[in-house]
Amino acid sequence: FIYKIENRLSWTNGDNAKPQFLTFDFSVRHLYIENTIDSVKTTYNQLIPTGQVSFRVTDKIHLNFFGDFVTGNSNVGDFNLIGNIQLETKLGILQYELQNAYHEPDRFYQQYASNHFVWENDFKKQYFLINRFKYNYKSLSAWMNIMAIGNFVYLDSLAMPDQMGSNLQVLQIGASKLFTFGHWGLRLRAWYQKTSTTNSIRVPELLGDASLTYTRFLFKKAAILQTGIDAFYNTPYAAYAYMPATQSFYIQNDKELGDYIYADVFLNLQIKRSRLFLKYHNLGFLMEDFTYYTVPSYPMKDGGLRFGVSWMFYD
Repeated sequence: FIYKIENRLSWTNGDNAKPQFLTFDFSVRHLYIENTIDSVKTTYNQLIPTGQVSFRVTDKIHLNFFGDFVTGNSNVGDFNLIGNIQLETKLGILQYELQNAYHEPDRFYQQYASNHFVWENDFKKQYFLINRFKYNYKSLSAWMNIMAIGNFVYLDSLAMPDQMGSNLQVLQIGASKLFTFGHWGLRLRAWYQKTSTTNSIRVPELLGDASLTYTRFLFKKAAILQTGIDAFYNTPYAAYAYMPATQSFYIQNDKELGDYIYADVFLNLQIKRSRLFLKYHNLGFLMEDFTYYTVPSYPMKDGGLRFGVSWMFYD
């Protein structure tokens, strides 16, 4: 049983009616939480000061800063600091964000009791340092994330909580682009991921998806027809297994998933205020390929046809 009361007092100079060089929002949140398990009640009191400041240096340069800090009798010392800069140029928009956080692991990992699992832990706080780079130009978008994580908490191969003693690094690089030629459109997206260890975190190294569509107006623009195909692919990796007893995912080393293309074909039609769609999902099923899994031991849905109608009436 969880009982929660939250209060927030804030002060801001924000004015949406006009551009401002400096805007700020300072607030204090108070959280009162009662958590009862087997008639044992635990009370948490937290006071969390929060601040956000934005500078509109010029029409092309924006700076944003955010921070919060936790005090009280729970998660004391947790903080989250974020700084962001955005630069608009003729060749696109550049963004850089730096996030530094220090967080207590979720209570689920610290204390849990059920018919199947019982644990009591005293894990150290987790540390996060995340660099995010992003570039946008018309229909092109590219990004890169560099993450360093200390004291990472995860569920091991026995579905029990564990904590890494060393630091973990994660690299993500990706890009997407929309190509249009006449009535045709092709959106491509791909990313690369790499972790310093696979003992505690699992991700496919390469992922990609594509969407090919054909769109045109009908009946003197009274209707819009769109048809196409969506496809997704990722390289094989030892994906997380699912534990129903805790409704969570954990490390497994017995089965790899991926290395196949998952595709859907669809048809959309909009006539004034009504919309109709027709879709066949999992085209691989027609080729008698039954190796599609969401997580180990949980197959994806068989191939099937779906259709529907949405019609907005006047009030």
